[in-house]
Amino acid sequence: MNKKKTTLYLLRGVIAVLLVLHLFTIFHFSAEAAPQSDRTSTSLIETLLKTVSPSFSSLSPERQAETVQSLQKSVRTLAHFAEFCYLGALLCALLLTFRLRQKGLLCGFFGCVLTALGDEVHQLLIPGRTFQWADIAVDSCGAALGMAAMGLLVWLAARILQKTKQKRGTAI
Repeated sequence: MNKKKTTLYLLRGVIAVLLVLHLFTIFHFSAEAAPQSDRTSTSLIETLLKTVSPSFSSLSPERQAETVQSLQKSVRTLAHFAEFCYLGALLCALLLTFRLRQKGLLCGFFGCVLTALGDEVHQLLIPGRTFQWADIAVDSCGAALGMAAMGLLVWLAARILQKTKQKRGTAI
């Protein structure tokens, strides 16, 4: 097997492993019962606020709790968006290693949408969690952005490589 094929197979393997690990991460967060999910997001918000706003720690416990509570919905929405943005980027990268273009990427996007749907159905089985169409919409937008960003990065990298090869060819 030549070096290019070996590198391609290795790249596919790494991306596939990252993709599977990320799907397990999504499943793990969906499997948290409502109180645990609230604690997870509360802890994240508190950590972020303490990092970006040192004055947060000087607030009274009641005011800290109010601030954290006021950010819950936004942070949860952003988390949904980000986890599916990453999923879309990984899936796009994997599909592009197979040279799949429009139809393949469209199927990949619908795979992300089905994953979002499955995530919401899964939450119906978890105490205190609910099915929300809005989450599917946010997840789908995240996946679309992740796929578009990865597609753009791969396209730019290919253009840069192509120009580098052209310069080397003319310099010889």
